[in-house]
Amino acid sequence: MLRATILTLLAVLGSMQPAFGDQDAIGDTLRREVAVPLYADYDAQARSLAATAPDCTGDWRASVRPAFVTSLLAWRRLEAAGAGPAAVPETAARVYFWPDKHGTAGRQLAAALKDQPAGLETAAGLAGQSAGLQSLAALEQLLYGDAATSAFACRFGLAIAGFQAQLAAQMAATFAEDATPGANFALAMFTGMRTTLDTVIQLELERPFGTDLATARGERARGWRGDLSLPLIGAALETVERVYTAPGGFSTEIQASAELSAFDAVLRARLQAARAAVTEIKEPLQMAVSDPAARPQVEQLLDELRAVRRLLVERLAPALGLAAGFNALDGD
Repeated sequence: MLRATILTLLAVLGSMQPAFGDQDAIGDTLRREVAVPLYADYDAQARSLAATAPDCTGDWRASVRPAFVTSLLAWRRLEAAGAGPAAVPETAARVYFWPDKHGTAGRQLAAALKDQPAGLETAAGLAGQSAGLQSLAALEQLLYGDAATSAFACRFGLAIAGFQAQLAAQMAATFAEDATPGANFALAMFTGMRTTLDTVIQLELERPFGTDLATARGERARGWRGDLSLPLIGAALETVERVYTAPGGFSTEIQASAELSAFDAVLRARLQAARAAVTEIKEPLQMAVSDPAARPQVEQLLDELRAVRRLLVERLAPALGLAAGFNALDGD
């Protein structure tokens, strides 16, 4: 029934002229209602992570993991918005260096744990290091890897947390001074939705999923060491839905059109179905992709996300008068 409704709506939308609205007002609303709270939340969570004070002579990792998870999920929600300094590739890599397709960061981390340079034990010392040693992905390996239980690893991990708190504060301050015109900000937020869906589909799901059981590689999933792959996908989709449904934003513009109000309901339903599909996968993603019983659920999630992406790019963008734009993942 839903598929038939979508096909009917697509035919109607295909014959319509774009419904131009006040893009400046929409952008200003999205900045205030979505982006500002996301920057504030990540700043707060990064500071909470940096405030953890484990005893580095004991089992330090268990006391740091809860704050790390909360901070990482807050980052994923912010990153998915696609606006402000968090959307700058170099900055995003310093926060969470992934994917590390060539294992560069992994080799740097292994060397650091072996050589134990003193410069990695403070946030100031980390400032001049590579993104692979500064990012939350490095802290993730320290918290969940098998070879990072030493006192040096603890001090290194706390230095990363301190560096990330400083970086989060810098991003929040930079964003507070952002003067991007509302219309441009609206386009950035739409592009963020599209880029997030492309990243989740192509990198976070298709890459570990492979083409069959023999080519499945669960360790390619983002956050797999801590069983965080699916929660991170859920956090990203939360932001995509939040951007679309924010009062006074894209959804409000669509609802204002008698011809498009039914499309709004369909897109909302698809967004909710995609988020529900994440929760239907009961195993950690790195295990599910290699489990014949769970792979169909991962494939269902992919199908839901591809459907959402088509609705955004092929129909929502024209209806709003927005250009879908080029994506860095196109042709990847």
